[in-house]
Order: sequence, then structure tokens, then C-alpha cells
Amino acid sequence: MEFERIRHRHTHINIAPLVDMVFLLLLFFMLTYQAVADHGIEISLPKAESSTLQEKSEVEILVDAGGELYIEQSLIMMDDLPEILDALFVSKDQPLIIRADKQASVGILVNVMDAGRSSGFSRISVITEKH
Repeated sequence: MEFERIRHRHTHINIAPLVDMVFLLLLFFMLTYQAVADHGIEISLPKAESSTLQEKSEVEILVDAGGELYIEQSLIMMDDLPEILDALFVSKDQPLIIRADKQASVGILVNVMDAGRSSGFSRISVITEKH
């Protein structure tokens, strides 16, 4: 009499497709995520072919479409700008970043840049959006 052997089935769950899907989702979200600093003041930046990264010790001035100036979300007057920039100036390498709405007057932008230069800022940048 011949007995039949009991066969043990090894059931394995293949998780390779699951890992592939997780990596694909991670890659998708990493590529589509846009880290944008919300400044709270609506401005529409002009477009340019090149763009630069910002440093952490910069002084940032926002100019909205109406020509109003903001530093750290506080409305300032053009007459007060030189004194405020003098107080914020630390070193010659400290950048002055200007975020101006594309509808803002060029004259206001030039006045802001001139106030920055007279306060000692040698690195003045105007932020734009890349085409």
C-alpha cells in the first residue's frame, strides 16, 4: 500500500508590485509639489528667462499693483523706507529682495532700489516668475 505524501504549499505574498506603486506615488507627489511661500499680499510677478534662489538673511520688500510697500506684511510709506532699510541693514553681502507686481509703477521700483543702494545694500534683486 502506497501512501500519498502531504504536500506543503508555500504561499508567499508578492509585495514587489505594491512597493513599485508606493515609489511611483512618492515620485509623482515629489515632482508635482510646489513649495511656495505665502506672503499674504496678492501680487502678480512679471516673467523672466532666469531666476535665482533666495538666502535666509535677506530683506524683502513687496510692491503691490497700487504702489504700496510692505516689509514683513507691514504697510510702510515711501518716505519711511530709507530709515527702515538703514535699521535692517546688517552687512554689505546681505541681499535686498524686491517682489513687485507687474502692474506696479517702474518709478516706484526705481525709488525702492535707490533707497536700498543708499542704505548700503549692494546685492539688490527683483523677483520674477520663470517663463
